Amino acid sequence: MMQQTRLTRDRLSALSKPDLIDLVMELAAQNALLQARVDELEKQNRQLRDQNASLVQRVSDLERRLGLNSSNSSKPPSSDGLAKPAAREKRTRSLRGKSGRKSGGQHGHKGTTLKQVATPDALVHHYPHQCTRCSATLSSEAATGFAARQVFGLAPPPPLFITEHSNTGITPGSIVF
Repeated sequence: MMQQTRLTRDRLSALSKPDLIDLVMELAAQNALLQARVDELEKQNRQLRDQNASLVQRVSDLERRLGLNSSNSSKPPSSDGLAKPAAREKRTRSLRGKSGRKSGGQHGHKGTTLKQVATPDALVHHYPHQCTRCSATLSSEAATGFAARQVFGLAPPPPLFITEHSNTGITPGSIVF
């Protein structure tokens, strides 16, 4: 190869035609070598970019898995190891402020309740069958100082009313599906 000297117009014009041809041939060979080197480096760069992308994906997956514990995944608490989980942040609470009143019904509020009925559907008597002091048997007449309570429950639904519709000539129960 020719020495690396600065080529100027004056120096090139001083060269003979065969020297110029040799110079052009040498420069073309250098150019071919450099182009091969550029192609090789571009290929290597592409491979490194692909490898980098896969490694970045792998790191992000590992970091995500590292952040999983029993509180944010389906892992059991025993898989958390000996490290205690960080103190949980307070959950978002209602933005409604305190009114200063006690909870429940307020003084002076009329309220609504179901009133006892005169004739209940069923009557169940509850009284002790024996005295707690002497263990003597007690009758219902001996029960004194009782209080009555009524429980309002929903009645069971009535049985279904079934109607069969049929065409003429078909007897009930003869239809096969």
